[in-house]
Amino acid sequence: AVVSTQSTGYNDTGVVMTVIDEDGWEYTVPKETEFTFDNLKQVVEDIISGTIRGKPYKEEEPPVQKKRVKRVVSGTFREYVLNPDVHTLIEFYSPYCTHCKALIPTYNELASRAREEKGLVIAKMDATENSLPRPFESRGFPTIYFVPKGRSVRPIKFEGERTIEGFIEFMQRNTKEELKFVEPEEKYLRRDGALPSRSCN
Repeated sequence: AVVSTQSTGYNDTGVVMTVIDEDGWEYTVPKETEFTFDNLKQVVEDIISGTIRGKPYKEEEPPVQKKRVKRVVSGTFREYVLNPDVHTLIEFYSPYCTHCKALIPTYNELASRAREEKGLVIAKMDATENSLPRPFESRGFPTIYFVPKGRSVRPIKFEGERTIEGFIEFMQRNTKEELKFVEPEEKYLRRDGALPSRSCN
């Protein structure tokens, strides 16, 4: 683990301690936690083990997967997003963001079209309830990354029109493999126009 500190008015020591583990998750010591030079090692171990509860915050229970789009939480991030055997398109969203809500039909249709491609996961994670590991970041919603197979340390941020064609072209351009897409199931078929590429800040 890597320990970093920064001077603030956080607590009586005037220091905030941040612990970054080997997977890139960032933990911040809760302000009520007392730490000194002598107990620093123990505090770090307690933070990472969960004895002291700080970031990364996460939903407690892994969600039941009922839809084509896989719902990810911090506890299942490695399984779905950092899996070296699959490509992953991951959306970080806020349930309160109107642009995220507008994207749902398109994203569902995309996942339906990718249902026969076993090497591709279409996923989403509520970034208001779960922390993101480095180098992922979400400064606005939705934020979307493509994680090519075996390249989890170098995710590629999506920039462009949030359309079926836009997503497919973006993923295909960033992998040497030919990804398979089929006609969507009727319930996921989108019949209206394209979405503007705007974000909620």
